[in-house]
Amino acid sequence: MMAEGIEDAIDNALNTVVNTIDLSGNVKKELKKMIHETVSKLRTLFVELKKSIEDKTAENDNLQKGLGEVRAELEALKSTFGRGHVAPAMDGRRDQRTRGAAGPGEGPPSSIGRQNLYSKYSQARPRRNSS
Repeated sequence: MMAEGIEDAIDNALNTVVNTIDLSGNVKKELKKMIHETVSKLRTLFVELKKSIEDKTAENDNLQKGLGEVRAELEALKSTFGRGHVAPAMDGRRDQRTRGAAGPGEGPPSSIGRQNLYSKYSQARPRRNSS
């Protein structure tokens, strides 16, 4: 919401412009009309700006309220499941931390398998002459 002091200062400044033009005898009629129209447009724009700020403030308040509700729901879920609970994996496999011993074909590959792969690779690769 636009502060009342700022709103009053803007209104006073626009009134000063209008009053100065009205009191001046040296300003042509067309110029006076144009200045009055411009001041009127500025007043309209300031009213629209004030409404926009009020709308955004209300929207922000609603979002903050919703955020508070989501946070409260999250805290309730945390307290329900506890800190030590691990959610199940999305692909249907059990999480490594929740399972006991790894089943057949599960877990990290054995180091023996890696040595075999390396030895096969190094034998098939042509050696460079170091001379």
